[in-house]
Amino acid sequence: MARYLTKSRFKMAVECPRKLFYEGKSELYRDTRQGNSFLQALADGGFQVGELAKHLYPGGIEIKARGNEEALADTAELLKRDTVTLFEPAIGFGRLLVRVDVLVKSGNSIKIVEVKAKSIRSDDLQIEGKKGLKSTFRPYIEDIAFQKFVVQSALPECRVTSYLLMPDKAQVAAFDRMNQLFKIERRGGQSLVKADDRVSEVTAENSLLYEFNVDQYIALVETHGLEFPGGTGGMRVVVALWAEAYAADRALPPSIGAHCVNCEFRANRGDTLRSGFHECWKEANGWTDDEVYEPTLLELWNFRGKQKLMDIGARRLSEVTQEDLKYTEEAVGITTSARQWMQVDGLPLEAKSVGFMIDRPYLAKQMRSWRFPLHFIDFETSTVALPFHVGMRPYESVAFQFSHHVIEGDGSLRHADQFLMAKPGVFPNYNFVRALKQALEPWNGIMDRFSCGRAMRTPSFRTSGNK
Repeated sequence: MARYLTKSRFKMAVECPRKLFYEGKSELYRDTRQGNSFLQALADGGFQVGELAKHLYPGGIEIKARGNEEALADTAELLKRDTVTLFEPAIGFGRLLVRVDVLVKSGNSIKIVEVKAKSIRSDDLQIEGKKGLKSTFRPYIEDIAFQKFVVQSALPECRVTSYLLMPDKAQVAAFDRMNQLFKIERRGGQSLVKADDRVSEVTAENSLLYEFNVDQYIALVETHGLEFPGGTGGMRVVVALWAEAYAADRALPPSIGAHCVNCEFRANRGDTLRSGFHECWKEANGWTDDEVYEPTLLELWNFRGKQKLMDIGARRLSEVTQEDLKYTEEAVGITTSARQWMQVDGLPLEAKSVGFMIDRPYLAKQMRSWRFPLHFIDFETSTVALPFHVGMRPYESVAFQFSHHVIEGDGSLRHADQFLMAKPGVFPNYNFVRALKQALEPWNGIMDRFSCGRAMRTPSFRTSGNK
């Protein structure tokens, strides 16, 4: 089978060209994306937005062939028509291949549309910053830029324009249960989407999706080139290099850096599968099999200067200095830099025997200010692209559950209150707030938010009166 550089592989190469060698080899390399339920939930949201998008382009024909060669042939035959709308058409140019979300052909004009589940505000498009494209939008623009390059190269006689279609937070839902318009069923390894009859009510005006032309942003990519670990370059030259390496199953030279911290091809020592991450670092630094598993500066907690240190040759955690961390101390409490230095220098002597450190004076000081009973409240909310209720915006929070526990001064723990609203079609937020107010009404105090063991003071929340 031909090995094409596709949209997903292009995106991966922009993140790190070396990943192309590890991609698709799950029998050899550990891939932490496998079995990730959170990523699956994100994909499900993308499926729903994608299905909704199809209903905005009536008469569209879906290219259902999964095999590349069959999909290319089916697409080529349909593109012989003067006017046609296609979903998931396959367009190839050399070793490059894209499956465009939506392609609309009218004579020699072709419109390509990339559907994204990420939200945007149509009344405040913030895609371009002072130094070019904003980092949050750069991957999306580079994605559609790659598609435009392939389509334009394959069909040079046509004029190609490019669009993004995204949930618009400037709009509100015109009817209830939009999230239930498309339900996902899993059969084997496939996710199938079933449309509700109410989908006929969806129009371009009430879909909550916003379509806008991005050719001006693609021009910025063409002007400044693609940016990726190890360099920059023009689209034509860079994708040709990547496509050739992928087709030949040849590993590109590793370009290690701070971006490696998010590498999905990473295995722990002793894993039955190989670790792409460690192979890169071993090759780039000339390390042995044992050396590659020693602590690196990538492990340094909450430190944003990793790339600067790597640019001057630092690799090991042990190479980090107090000067690098801008080390400071406080009379009571542990500063961020002091916490980081513990990783480099090791725990204080009295803590090494137990393997952890508690700042007892600081903790004691904080505990003396506590007023019992202590209340612990856990919230559950949902944010989805297609809202549950009329009047809501894409990704607006729905609060549907909380649990409330209390610790008394003698250390005893009790379950005090709870709330759960799971009835379909009922907006829970108001009932949630009323139940929370009732649960906390006897208590007049300040609410703190705790995350990862650190207490962070939020604006005062007092339950007295009607506040």
